[in-house]
Amino acid sequence: MASHVPSATTAKSTDATASGTNGGNRSDKVVWVMTQAKEVVTAALEAGWGTVVVEGVEEEGDGGAGKKAKRKGAKDGEEITEGSARSVEETREAFEKLGRVRVVTRRGGAVYGTGGERVAAWVRVSSAGEQEAMCALAGQEDVVVMDAEDWKVIPAENAVAAFAPTRTSILGVATTAQDAQVLLESLEVGLDGVVLRTSDPTHVFSLKSYLSLRSRTASQVALVPATVTAVAAAGMGHRVCVDLCSLLPPGAGLLVGSFARGLFLVHAECLQSDYVASRPFRVNAGPVHSYVAVPGGRTAYLSELTAGSTVLVVERTGQTWPATVGRVKVEARPLTLVSAKVPGHDGSFSIILQNAETVRLVSPIDPSGPASSAAGSVSVSELKEGDQLLLAVQQSEGRHTGIAVQEFVREA
Repeated sequence: MASHVPSATTAKSTDATASGTNGGNRSDKVVWVMTQAKEVVTAALEAGWGTVVVEGVEEEGDGGAGKKAKRKGAKDGEEITEGSARSVEETREAFEKLGRVRVVTRRGGAVYGTGGERVAAWVRVSSAGEQEAMCALAGQEDVVVMDAEDWKVIPAENAVAAFAPTRTSILGVATTAQDAQVLLESLEVGLDGVVLRTSDPTHVFSLKSYLSLRSRTASQVALVPATVTAVAAAGMGHRVCVDLCSLLPPGAGLLVGSFARGLFLVHAECLQSDYVASRPFRVNAGPVHSYVAVPGGRTAYLSELTAGSTVLVVERTGQTWPATVGRVKVEARPLTLVSAKVPGHDGSFSIILQNAETVRLVSPIDPSGPASSAAGSVSVSELKEGDQLLLAVQQSEGRHTGIAVQEFVREA
């Protein structure tokens, strides 16, 4: 895993405004929806996407009358012009009643926020000349939306090549989930995101399923076996229980450690116990000083996590998925220091955890051992020298503002 980053950076919505945050990481795709249908907005909110684009008053020369559309619930014979200021405000109010949503307005060649601020450039691409003009915006705008209705693959590939080295995020307009997939896979890297223009919520569900699968298969963490070299009492300290808004299965937990270069997989409290009831949403992660893995290959301090932060759940297979923190409990408890070594790596890795039977670390599964829900994990209270655990080890030595750097750092 890479280095420490403040928790405020991790608590982002999956459709957070693309704002020049390429930085070489295009795995977190942005999704906006463009619609007049409440059903689509509801589906988008359920998927975690909270930005909705509506048509505004067209600029002069673009047919300022806008499209005619019968407003749902309007009286017989009453029509609302989608592009009118009145209809935009009514649409915004209707959508905001569905949940916490950001409604932005497309007018001519730009997208504007509720306060009139410019959010993105909107470029129609139907010719080589228009494509060239769009690519010229790379590095000039924060966000560019490419609207290429009848000509998608080649513009998308050229857009990826033009915008990748710059600070500008490039989104593409898609009318179906299948079209969105094409845009998100162009030149393997894909655009930074899509604007899904649809009145059919099934396309929202399909796109969410695709992105969820893509995230799970693309975000793998290499877990390696480590041998416990020491287990010792570590006095009292403030340990952190991370309560998630998700249920974790056996074999899953959070990557935690005293050093970001080597993180232990701490098991969720999802197993039955004679001591307390199962809490499959909780990970008793360790003291406040510890690093915890968050999305984007980074880490945060446990002390920085708050409700709404995002952490990285890791399964024993190495598959990962983001989870939202619902609550953090910090309490003084007796602690245990666990040290371990990984073959081929100099030095040792350590983690400090609460000394309790319910705190477990994920270990390799013994094929010859008994089959049970607890197989592949060991309680801290039973841990001993020579036991095997699973660790995520990174090669970078140094860490600076969330980015792994190659520099000399000695930690003990």
